[in-house]
Amino acid sequence: MDAAKACMETVRDCLQQLQDNAKVFLTRDPDSKHLHKMRVALRRMRSTFGISPPAFDETAFSDISTELKWLLEELGPARNWDVFVLETLPPILSALSQEHDFAKLQQSSDVLRGENRDRAITAIESHRFQALLLELEAALAHDSWLQGNASSIGHFAHLVLKKRYHNFRKRRGNITTLHSEQLHALRINGKKLRYASEFFLPLYPTRSAHSFLTALSGLQDTLGAINDAVTANHLFEELPDVDLATSCLVKGWLACETNQLTGQLDLQWKQFNAIAPFW
Repeated sequence: MDAAKACMETVRDCLQQLQDNAKVFLTRDPDSKHLHKMRVALRRMRSTFGISPPAFDETAFSDISTELKWLLEELGPARNWDVFVLETLPPILSALSQEHDFAKLQQSSDVLRGENRDRAITAIESHRFQALLLELEAALAHDSWLQGNASSIGHFAHLVLKKRYHNFRKRRGNITTLHSEQLHALRINGKKLRYASEFFLPLYPTRSAHSFLTALSGLQDTLGAINDAVTANHLFEELPDVDLATSCLVKGWLACETNQLTGQLDLQWKQFNAIAPFW
């Protein structure tokens, strides 16, 4: 399989994941995993378009990429509130609810979560979403967007992985001194590297790739948790009429958690950089 066709198959797989989970999400299934999987499918698809030239005609998916970005922006707030209500708040409430009444915070958070899930459902039910699916299906049904000089998948994979690895590791020095925007940029570059690594994984020995992906995933988990705490602070500002005591308790908890997570980063970063790339 050449590089272009391999990328096409990945897009097809992402489209199937998007459709399968959108179908369940529209039933208002309370499980948050379907929304999360839709966003993963969209990010993987955009990442594939990002690595594909010269496998794809560079202009072939420009309109589709714009629509994928729109959909991610419509689903993003709902996912943020899912994380806030289902993952961020529970340990805080469990630890501090005997000392403080968080009922109003919980209620307001549930309301905003519901409103943003409704926004996501509206996007999935829209004609714009249906048009996006049709455009993707049409693009996958025709090969007019494939470049005439299809490249070898092995050579192409090496070039892509090398570039994404460089982009991720170009941040030198003490990682714990980075501010939230820099950590966010590092996390995004890490995602791009992980998606590319998973995409090309079948080309390489599994054993040599396992330790690399394990270390990368652990680093990504910590960066993701720090980003969740930063996002939670922003979401907290959207909550109406939160009393000062509640605000101090929650923000203090988030600050402590962020400090602990940041302390883990330096070791994880060193451990990752000590592992040789598998390609």
